[in-house]
Amino acid sequence: ENFWPPNALSGKGNPLSLAWTNWPLFTVGMVQRGLRDDDIRKILGENMLRVARAVLP
Repeated sequence: ENFWPPNALSGKGNPLSLAWTNWPLFTVGMVQRGLRDDDIRKILGENMLRVARAVLP
């Protein structure tokens, strides 16, 4: 089973689905798929924050 639908990167679909107001639904979906809390935090930007803190003054 794939995490992303087959056409996720095709440019087709509803651009509003990525709106920040839908992020709680993304989180719920990841929990329902059995992802661990640590993995969910990384997907939602924790890795980016870690790198930014490491390289920015």
